[in-house]
Amino acid sequence: MVALDLRLTATDLGGIAAAVPDTGAQGTQCSDHGIALIGQEERSTLMKKPLCARGALGAMYAGLALTVLVTIAPYVDHSTTHLLADHIRAGYPTYPQARVDSAATTYLVVLSVIGALGVLAWLATAWAVKAGKWWARPAATVMFMLGTSVGLAGLLTKDTSGATGLPPELGWAGMIPCLAGIVAVTLLWRRPRLT
Repeated sequence: MVALDLRLTATDLGGIAAAVPDTGAQGTQCSDHGIALIGQEERSTLMKKPLCARGALGAMYAGLALTVLVTIAPYVDHSTTHLLADHIRAGYPTYPQARVDSAATTYLVVLSVIGALGVLAWLATAWAVKAGKWWARPAATVMFMLGTSVGLAGLLTKDTSGATGLPPELGWAGMIPCLAGIVAVTLLWRRPRLT
């Protein structure tokens, strides 16, 4: 077992105390945060993430917020405009009101589960990117493809009436988080610029 001399340095980190091992070497890698502590000239870049990762994280948090809003949208519709219920009624004019309400409630449950899974996917991939996991880019790409597939299914899938299962407004709303997803994936796969 090797003992390290740990020293707290508050001034080097802009007022934030951190333990820095004194190994006698010129540079030290702080793998918990992906920060290189190399020398006086490198301290200005301390605590900064690469631009592509910061931009991707911003897009992921935007996608998370959009997913939450899109998940809430059917509930707002259910209590105000009734687009979903009217769409079901137009596709199935012989349905009694109780059956239309039951179908609308079923859609609310399904869309809520999809939204919750989307929120979990955004949180997991954002965590992986922030933690610098090697699998973050492939995972974000797979989640983007799955999310886009689910969004397109909601937008384009027709039910037995011949119309799409969701009204176009809710179907297109389900595609909005995919815009943040394509931005995030593009930024993650972008190569850093040489300076």
